[in-house]
Order: sequence, then C-alpha cells, then structure tokens
Amino acid sequence: MFPAECCGLLIGRGSESLEVTDVITADNMSESSDRFLIDPQVQFDWMRKLRGTERRIVGHYHSHPNGLAKPSNYDEAVAVDRHQVWIIVPIKAGAAGDPKGFLCMGEGLGFIPFPFKIKT
Repeated sequence: MFPAECCGLLIGRGSESLEVTDVITADNMSESSDRFLIDPQVQFDWMRKLRGTERRIVGHYHSHPNGLAKPSNYDEAVAVDRHQVWIIVPIKAGAAGDPKGFLCMGEGLGFIPFPFKIKT
C-alpha cells in the first residue's frame, strides 16, 4: 500500500509483438518501501496455470512512489530475465502518472524503452 511500491505480473502472448491479456496483482514481499519483490508463489502458480497454453508471463509492473517512470539503480541491478517487459508507474502525491515500458536486455545489460498501447 502507498507509499510502498505495488507490483504484479503481466500475462500474455507473442514474441515480436506482445499482447498482455491479464494483469495479476501480487503482494510486495520486500521489507523496503522503495523496492519490490513479487511473491514467488504467485509467479509459480501462474507458470503452472499457463503451462501448455500459448500464454506466458511476459513481464511485470511496479510503481515508483514519489519517483520517475524509469528503471532505478536497484531495478538495473536485479533485472535478469531477458526480454521481460517492465512497466513502471510513477506515483506523485498519491496519484498515478503515465506508465512507461522497458525491455530487460538480460542480467547486467540494462533496459531499452518499450513503447506500448493500452486498449480500452
């Protein structure tokens, strides 16, 4: 809960072009309010549910309370899953700003911007 970071999984399909079909909220297991750790059990449960389907975990989202919509130094340090999408939502004065997308290039390789559209 604010001011702690929120987080969750992005479920979808595709490779060249990704389609997110579900956004799954997860408890933030981090003891620090400016970090996030998605509950591993949520991730394992969804990996099992998606086994044998065309869908998979394509990434995750998290917030940056009183921060920017860009990967933090901590995000850079813990990012390991190559080609996972990170959606970061800035929160200012308790209100969500415009989310930005980033593609993890792999452990120690950082991120590149990942433009996305939200269909309503």
